[in-house]
Amino acid sequence: MIDNITFQPNWSSPPGETVADLLEEKNLSLREFSKQVGLTTDYINDLVHGNVHITNDIAQRLEQALGVSAAFW
Repeated sequence: MIDNITFQPNWSSPPGETVADLLEEKNLSLREFSKQVGLTTDYINDLVHGNVHITNDIAQRLEQALGVSAAFW
């Protein structure tokens, strides 16, 4: 039995790609998702394309909508 394993990948994925993958997995459009998180569709599009920074506020919104911890973002 192995205890206290910490996930430490040797790769990374841009946050926007992760958001896009999760939206596809949940079958959510940018428009639907933008309404859920209370942001404009343009902002979400910029987020997906890596043109905006993820602030603490945005990380909290992503956590609520996507179920991925704010600390992840």
